[in-house]
Amino acid sequence: MPILNQVVLYSHILAGAAILVFGTYALATKPGGKSHRLVGKIFFWSMAWIFISTIYMVSAIRFNLFLLIIGIFSFYLSFSAYRVLYRKKKDRVHWMDWTGAILTLLAGMVMLGLALWVLQHQGLGPSVYLCGIFGFFTVQLAWKDIKVFRTGTLDNPMWWLYQHMSGMGGAYIAGITAFLVQASGRWFPHWDGQWIVWVIPGVLGGILLSMYVGSYRKKHKKDPRQDPQIAR
Repeated sequence: MPILNQVVLYSHILAGAAILVFGTYALATKPGGKSHRLVGKIFFWSMAWIFISTIYMVSAIRFNLFLLIIGIFSFYLSFSAYRVLYRKKKDRVHWMDWTGAILTLLAGMVMLGLALWVLQHQGLGPSVYLCGIFGFFTVQLAWKDIKVFRTGTLDNPMWWLYQHMSGMGGAYIAGITAFLVQASGRWFPHWDGQWIVWVIPGVLGGILLSMYVGSYRKKHKKDPRQDPQIAR
């Protein structure tokens, strides 16, 4: 393997480890605190490098459309969550927000198209389920942001905090999923049910994340003064 490929691969693994470590730490700290902001930035830039290195690897080492779109979906979760701190008001939506959302929307549509292609050529199976599920959620994620960009309709003055938590939490779940997929592939290389590993972390993590964000919604409903000022 060329030296550049090795450097990118090992840095990709290192960034993945940073996501797990700093993501866990960020969840354990109070939103808005100094340490939370610091590890949050490390987490975001680790996600950014995961995305960049993924593009390189699927382009220069081995092309995989599914993994490319998964990389787009995972990074957009953290990108949107990071950018929402800059766009708490509608008039602060930047061109990069539109670009990220539109590209993610297109990626999700491609994933849904891939699901239909696999269904037509290989029949119903795990690949169709995975492409369909991730395609749907990728489209939904991007379209939800686009609607906010266009209308500025916000159901709660703390919407930005909930979106920040949901996005960063979703990116953290994506990191855990990637780790478990890689680990299960090494430990159980001939297991036919590996597709389940792609789904279970998202289901369980999504439930826990919903409860976590919901707890903050209840706090703010009882006492609106509890407003963590998460700096950029």
